Amino acid sequence: MYYAVTSDGEFIEVPKFFRLSEHRLSKLQIRLAKKPKHSKPWKILKRKIAKLHQLIARQRLDWHFKLADHLFSDVSVIFIT
Repeated sequence: MYYAVTSDGEFIEVPKFFRLSEHRLSKLQIRLAKKPKHSKPWKILKRKIAKLHQLIARQRLDWHFKLADHLFSDVSVIFIT
């Protein structure tokens, strides 16, 4: 599956940021489920999970900016339909 295809035949793959971090996220969530709610270890794990989600979101945002720069750097006219 492709994220985009340009008019000159360039295929842009779908990024897999979540898939690459999915294993770490699942391990943290399993550990979180075993902790007593609102205890100190539970809060620490919640913070780690939030940071991992934030990392994934920032990777996606960075990829979008880099893709836009790549697509718009060498063209003079852009048409959006």
